[in-house]
Amino acid sequence: MSALEPQHSSDIMVPLDRVYVINEHDFVIDWGDQRVESLTDGRYFPAPAIESRHEISQYELEQLQRAGYINGYDDHFVFLDVHAVTYGHEQQRQYYLHTRLTKDYRADVEGWLQLANLSNELSVRVQRNFVIIRGKSGLGFPALETALAAQARIVQQVPQLAQTVVSFIEVLA
Repeated sequence: MSALEPQHSSDIMVPLDRVYVINEHDFVIDWGDQRVESLTDGRYFPAPAIESRHEISQYELEQLQRAGYINGYDDHFVFLDVHAVTYGHEQQRQYYLHTRLTKDYRADVEGWLQLANLSNELSVRVQRNFVIIRGKSGLGFPALETALAAQARIVQQVPQLAQTVVSFIEVLA
C-alpha cells in the first residue's frame, strides 16, 4: 500500500479494515450499528442489504483517491476530508474517539482515564466490539476541534491509548 500521511490536519483516519466493497460496486465505510455508508454518494445501507462483500484493493483505493472521494491511504488507514459535503440535509456529524481496543479492554480504558483525571469529562462506551470514548454523559463531541483536543489530551496523558483516532457517525439532526 501507499505510505501517505494525512494531507490536511482535518483528515479523518478511518481504519482500513472498515473500508470495503459491497454488492460488487459500492465502496463503503462500516461505521457500525449494522449499517455502512457509501464513499461516493453518502447513501447508507443496512446490513441485510449487503449481498456480497470483499476487501478493497490498492487499485480501488487509488481510483477513489484520483476521483477525490478519499484524500489518501496507507497500510492502516484511509484518510477522509472532514469538510466533505454531508449528503443528507438533515444529518449531522457526531465525533467520538475510537481506541482500536476490543470490548475486553473497557475496564482498563476506564481505569486509565480515571488515573489521568479525565473520567469526569469523558465517558467510555462499547460500540460494536470496540471501546470508544465520548464526551461527558456519553454524548458525542459536537465539533471536530473538540474531538481533536480530547484526543490530544488522552494521547498525552494516557500512553496506552496512543493509537486512539477520531471517528464520526452521521445522526439525524
